[in-house]
Order: sequence, then structure tokens, then C-alpha cells
Amino acid sequence: MKHYEELTGGEGKRVFYRAERFKASNLMQEISPQINLEEKSFDIFDLSMSGLSFISYTRRVGSIIGIRNSTHVETGQ
Repeated sequence: MKHYEELTGGEGKRVFYRAERFKASNLMQEISPQINLEEKSFDIFDLSMSGLSFISYTRRVGSIIGIRNSTHVETGQ
């Protein structure tokens, strides 16, 4: 294993890392994952190690919304 200083790669502005994103429809083919924000539900578009995305046609870009962290999974069984 190399030390950090020995690693090669981009320098300056060329250094960029974004965790791989996975489409929710590919990961969860039998369910429709959703996120609930301010009493509204939105389908999750994709997921990564650092976050998720969803599409809302009801908000302006840059709108501030309240988020409450909770997990609820229904398996349908």
C-alpha cells in the first residue's frame, strides 16, 4: 500500500471525486422508493454514498425545505 504522498492522480482543479450514483429504479425494482418532505411525497431518482436526488415540479430551484430524518420501510408481506 502506498502512502498518500506517493499516490498519483489529478492536481489542483483536476482533483474531483463524486461518489457513484445508482438509479433507484434499478436498485429497488419491486418498490417505488419515496422521500417525504413538508407533507409531500416525491419519488427518489438516484442514490449515492453521500446523498440522494428527487424531482419536484412544485418548488423553485434553491428553495429551502425542512427535512426530518426518519426511515420507514414497507415490504408488502
